[in-house]
Amino acid sequence: IYDGYWFMGKMNGKGRFEWINKNIYEGDWVNSKMEGYGIMIFSDKSKYEGEWKDNKPHGQGTLHLSNGIIYIGNFSNGQRNGQGKLY
Repeated sequence: IYDGYWFMGKMNGKGRFEWINKNIYEGDWVNSKMEGYGIMIFSDKSKYEGEWKDNKPHGQGTLHLSNGIIYIGNFSNGQRNGQGKLY
């Protein structure tokens, strides 16, 4: 389910998307891709908040895992990469 802005038939601007598996993303969209700043809450209650590019965490962000571990730092192409702290 998508609730947000559209442009030329694609999700663009601010919006919220909920997948059938109950993952929820709320944030920026560009040409129907998660791009810019957003928050993803996963069905296992883990959460990523930060920058996105091409549907993946990319740039600065915070990942809260369901087991209580927190990573604050850089992401590249969906992976922790570069400078960061693990708590």
